[in-house]
Amino acid sequence: METLHQLIPGNWIYALGWTVVHSLWQGALLAILLSAFRWFALRSAPQLRYVAGLASLLALFAGSALTFWLLLETGASGEGVVITLSGQAEPQAISYLSRLTDFLNRQLPMLVAAWIFGMVFFAFRTAGGWWYVNRLRKSGHTLADASWQGKVDLMAIRMKIRRPVRLLESIHVSVPLVIGHFKPLVLMPIGMVNQLSPNEVEAIFAHELAHIRRHDFLLNLVQSILDILYYFNPAVWYISATIRTERENSCDDWAVAMCGNSMTYVNALVQLQERAVNMPQLALSLAGEANPCSTAFEEF
Repeated sequence: METLHQLIPGNWIYALGWTVVHSLWQGALLAILLSAFRWFALRSAPQLRYVAGLASLLALFAGSALTFWLLLETGASGEGVVITLSGQAEPQAISYLSRLTDFLNRQLPMLVAAWIFGMVFFAFRTAGGWWYVNRLRKSGHTLADASWQGKVDLMAIRMKIRRPVRLLESIHVSVPLVIGHFKPLVLMPIGMVNQLSPNEVEAIFAHELAHIRRHDFLLNLVQSILDILYYFNPAVWYISATIRTERENSCDDWAVAMCGNSMTYVNALVQLQERAVNMPQLALSLAGEANPCSTAFEEF
């Protein structure tokens, strides 16, 4: 690990390594609190649970940033960790903790190297997803019928969306999805609008427009970056999965409120699930979300 020491100062390796270690218990604590909150708020609006999930993820990042800063300040030499325990603690417990601390200190360079390599891998994976999303935007689609575009425009006005939203039919997608933030596109599978009733199509439009109205793309961008930073942390997998689930549930509520009939929306969902295939999770879609490490940046 001499190369790593040449690239990164010893005090940074010390601070980064212990920040990674501490993020495991910090994330676990936040995941437990989030799980308890979801249980108590089971009957509340999914938006509340969604906000709680986002707050948990941001709190973990804030905690890691504070941990890194404190370790960088207090352990500038990077030579070890000072352990202070109560005088009432058992000597054997102190011995075990000292051994564990010494062991982790010796492994910090390898731990930091593994963390960096993992981040690079998932960053490239996400960049590949962005490339595919960019391809969806630029090719393989046609403008939807003007009457359907008109319905999208009217629904966008009702939902107070100030950005123009284009409706396209794409040969590359099997379920509806949204791409972009500043210039959002709603991509529909070719011929899908002809296979559903007008009310079902409008319910689907409402779901996709809800993503735009709620600025889910910018928030998903932040979430994707944090997923890369914490790719190793099971607690973050749970928190991110919660965010994605509750985000879709919140958009479902918007769709039901817009169409005024929950059964219409349920029927549309059933038919869409029958069309869904195992395509990469590249943008926000009505089919739901997958593994947090498989998400990609939405194109701006």
